[in-house]
Amino acid sequence: IAFSSCALHPNISIADYGSHIYTTMLSPMAQSTTLADWAFRKKGWRNAYLVTNSESFHFKTLCNYFKARWQELGGTVTGENSYKSSPEKGHRGQTARLKTQNDADFAFLCTASALPHRTSNKSMVSTPPTVTFVWINGIMMPIVSAGFTSEHTTIKIGTVFDGLGLVKSLRSEKINLPLVAAAAMDGDFWLADVADLSDFYVGVYGSIFGNDPDPRVNGFVRRYTEMYGMAPSSSHAMLGYSQVEAWALAAERAGSLDADAIAHELDKFAGEPLLIGPTT
Repeated sequence: IAFSSCALHPNISIADYGSHIYTTMLSPMAQSTTLADWAFRKKGWRNAYLVTNSESFHFKTLCNYFKARWQELGGTVTGENSYKSSPEKGHRGQTARLKTQNDADFAFLCTASALPHRTSNKSMVSTPPTVTFVWINGIMMPIVSAGFTSEHTTIKIGTVFDGLGLVKSLRSEKINLPLVAAAAMDGDFWLADVADLSDFYVGVYGSIFGNDPDPRVNGFVRRYTEMYGMAPSSSHAMLGYSQVEAWALAAERAGSLDADAIAHELDKFAGEPLLIGPTT
């Protein structure tokens, strides 16, 4: 059984990855349509401007489905800007275009947050997988950390994941239009780099600040903070917790640790009350 908290698009092929792969993350379609409904019905906005980092198929999917749902609701798309992220060029094009959007009520950003751009060259060696066993609801669960093989790996942060730079550029140019983003912009780890950020809205799985309307989420944040000495940096931590919940529940119902038996029970899920909410 494999769980992912990020690989979530329907084009993930069973033929390529097998039938025992699951995710607790909302699909880009679900994230976009939910945010479109919220912006239209809750905020009362009618005019949207779309900004898409075209480096990622996921980001393009987010904006495409947002646009479809927005227009279905009766909203207007005042403009669109698709760009390829480049730390060298920055976001001059995006800020210039948004400055002309006098009719837009808000901008929907299809990108992801990350730390400021930096490049790190690391030489890595192969390591074997490690297995740790933990008891959950009376069931011994194996936690596997995969090994890796890589040499002279170049890690570029702030290219594909350029949300911090984009938001910072927009606000530094006095573009105070409300900004809306999906779960890829979740987290408070990047906020210190954007002074006094306001009118920024992001769809997340739960509050990491202890003020969620669901007491179970607040309980999770409290236990996490006690265990690690700090609160979760984003609500994605709740996805991992819910994966363990799902596996343990399915294994308990199956009465077995056999992957086929557990998958059979996972496939029966219909509104299961996991930490992240009803899960099917």
